[in-house]
Amino acid sequence: MKKILAAALFILLASCSQDEGKNSSSTDANSAAAHATDPEKQKQFTYDTIASLSDIQSTDTAVVVHDSAGTHHIVKILPEDKAAPRTRRMKASAAKSSFDCDDGSFGGNDRREVKTSYFSGKKITKDNVAELLKVLPTEDFMRNNHQPPISRDGDSPRAAEEKSVAVIKEAWIIVFKRVHDDNDYHVIVSSDPDYKKGTLMNIEIAGLPDASSPAYDKLKKVRDDFENKVIKGRYCSESWAMYASNPIKVSFSGNIFYDIDHAPGVVGPEGYRPQVSWEVHPVLSIKRVK
Repeated sequence: MKKILAAALFILLASCSQDEGKNSSSTDANSAAAHATDPEKQKQFTYDTIASLSDIQSTDTAVVVHDSAGTHHIVKILPEDKAAPRTRRMKASAAKSSFDCDDGSFGGNDRREVKTSYFSGKKITKDNVAELLKVLPTEDFMRNNHQPPISRDGDSPRAAEEKSVAVIKEAWIIVFKRVHDDNDYHVIVSSDPDYKKGTLMNIEIAGLPDASSPAYDKLKKVRDDFENKVIKGRYCSESWAMYASNPIKVSFSGNIFYDIDHAPGVVGPEGYRPQVSWEVHPVLSIKRVK
């Protein structure tokens, strides 16, 4: 078990810092490796094994590791730790005290109408997200040359290029987290079980619209399926849950969406960031695949 934890922690230390720029180096990795394998320095960390992601509270900022044996571990940094500033930056920001884990309501504003509704357009069925991205317009066109420009306003309409439903036969969940500001689950999937060989894409389980919305029931079912059948627990923390060593194979469908808020390579923990702003958002169905 100690070897598994040390290996998992090394992956995190070498690869992740919470949404920072890509500024890690081989020196950082070597330092992280030493920190993770040094018995004395390991005393600065505590490890809790949990049965369900539901055991993690909304105020927890621990990094969650899903190891190759399929076990969840929480890697916690003790407050008195002064030796690993890089590790402390990995942790998510402390959750807002007002956050209610049981409330799945959408709390954002940018492109609110598009994110909390769905469009039953033509289906684009592909084996994986790499094949999907090949048929979508370029980043330069969508971000710099689209007419009219895509607006961030809450009532910004769905662009013509977004009026399709992607159907993906297989993908592997590498990391995910629940964003408290808007209540979306950010789920980064790979076209290959080895994320280093695959193409990454962000898909989002949407925060819910008002119960009177025509989209409410459908989006609520997707959210319930994701929590109950895919990750098997309601996840309350904003920390990234890491599944890179044991990714969850899924199939999913959802509306194609261009994230004008975030440039390519920004969303996700370092080392696991999609190099595109295209997303599937909202996800309209998702299930585990054997």
